Amino acid sequence: MNEQSAAPFRRGALFDSEFHDEFGQWPVAYIPYGGPTMGEITAVARAVSDGDDAAFLEGWVAAGDAKVAQAEAALAGGHRVSAREIFLRASSMYATSLHPLFGAPPGSSAGGGVRQADGRIWARDGAERGSGAAGRNTL
Repeated sequence: MNEQSAAPFRRGALFDSEFHDEFGQWPVAYIPYGGPTMGEITAVARAVSDGDDAAFLEGWVAAGDAKVAQAEAALAGGHRVSAREIFLRASSMYATSLHPLFGAPPGSSAGGGVRQADGRIWARDGAERGSGAAGRNTL
């Protein structure tokens, strides 16, 4: 393994990207309230691996879609309480998927702005950060 390409070890990190790890671990706090399980969160982190914001979005949306399919099957089987619980987990996954598109968490050193799925960061005034290019962000 090339030492230069190895990511630095971060104790407790699930996601390869520190930025994604900040957002990707938020659902850990939702576990006691019906959010995704630790296994589901870890599975999304593995699916995202060293991917970009689009991979983060796709990983969480795919997990949410799988939960919706489970919830619909439970509902079709007459298991309304189970369906409700699974829909709640899916909604948490969908909500988590969007966070990186809207910039760094408050208090983070990563800066603010709005990120597009392709990784560009836009300032609140519509200018692309660092390039001086003007324009409006379309999400």
